[in-house]
Amino acid sequence: MGQRIGLIAGSGPFPLIFSEKAREKGYQVYAVGYHNETDPALADRVEALEIIYIGQIKRLIKFFKRHQVTDAVMIGAIKKPGAISDIRPDIKAISLYAGMRKNSHDDRVLRLFAKALEEEGVYIRPSTFLLPELLAQEGCWTKRIPTKDEQPDIELGWRMAKAIGKLDIGQCVVVAIDAKRVVEGMEPAGDAGPRWTVTISGGRVPTDLDAIAWAEEAVAAGAGEVLLTSMDADGTLGGYDVALTRAVAEAVPVPVIASGGAGCPEHFVEALTEGRADAALAASLFHDRMLSIGEVKAHLAARDVPVRITDDLG
Repeated sequence: MGQRIGLIAGSGPFPLIFSEKAREKGYQVYAVGYHNETDPALADRVEALEIIYIGQIKRLIKFFKRHQVTDAVMIGAIKKPGAISDIRPDIKAISLYAGMRKNSHDDRVLRLFAKALEEEGVYIRPSTFLLPELLAQEGCWTKRIPTKDEQPDIELGWRMAKAIGKLDIGQCVVVAIDAKRVVEGMEPAGDAGPRWTVTISGGRVPTDLDAIAWAEEAVAAGAGEVLLTSMDADGTLGGYDVALTRAVAEAVPVPVIASGGAGCPEHFVEALTEGRADAALAASLFHDRMLSIGEVKAHLAARDVPVRITDDLG
């Protein structure tokens, strides 16, 4: 009999991938899934599958004990319940919730959940221990090794990422769209204004996709934010394509980040007011030390554009 491993399976493909890899390596997989979350196809890839509701911790523990499982992994997303029918808390879940009334951040919930299982003899292992090929290998993943001068920026970004993670404010899928304006005279007959199409491969390869329609489709599919880059303006330092940004911002109900063309503080004002962007991105301007983030923020504040001033970024 092979070694046993428990799988607490949420949504998405990773529970399926894990179970297949585990079986290839000689493990017997015993899985617990959730109603309206776990892919039913998982049943064909495990020794046994128990489907429960969120909050049925005692039932989960009983299942693992019945199958003599002492190690388990948690893989897959669990959406926060949208209806009361999705939740059926037992006494153990109620007790767990009582211990986090003042702090119900996702990471704390997971830690308390793992602790509750360990108290019953089921230990949570890292979800990647059988999937090392999914982890990024140590080393440089860019075209070149960052310079010594660039290292402080990387370290700042790392500190910011960790700080944002601790805030537990959630996350969303950000769709990046590289748009290029259709050359004047080439628009379809009857067009009343400018039109943009989507490009790929860093703007080098054109497509026939309308940029605004593509943004709407991405949001309809679940995107929570749009990073919109004008390939015409990118790198020119001549200003954002305000018309493009405004057209997309008016078409979708999610935040839009303007990108491409910033060359002076006033360009940020234009993108965030005329362009109706929720944020503005710049690269060369800051990398080449032509302006500091603090200088841009000060200009925005002086022009009555809402901006957050922080001590470390100015």
